[in-house]
Amino acid sequence: MSRRITVKTQISNRDLAVQALSKLGAAYQVSENTITITSGPIPRGVLDLTTGILTTDSDYGNAKKYNLFQQAYSEVQIMAECLKEGTVIEQRIVDGNKIRLMWYNGSN
Repeated sequence: MSRRITVKTQISNRDLAVQALSKLGAAYQVSENTITITSGPIPRGVLDLTTGILTTDSDYGNAKKYNLFQQAYSEVQIMAECLKEGTVIEQRIVDGNKIRLMWYNGSN
């Protein structure tokens, strides 16, 4: 039996959310304040960018797969901050469900 579930997230930046979804190979539609995810780890998901609430369907195990989206969002968020600071990411290491980024600060 399918039911709608909601997950409160910290995801509010549309550009970073789109980058994260693209990184995961997801299909999505962007409107002013929402992103509707039509395929990928969270099919039938709707993210409200003003509240950070992700509404999805329990049939697809989306609540558990949300972590993939959160991980991709966190990674692109860190990379965007590094870019602003002039920091260069030298290496990306994936170890199970962890991602390690190695960088150096170009100003040092």
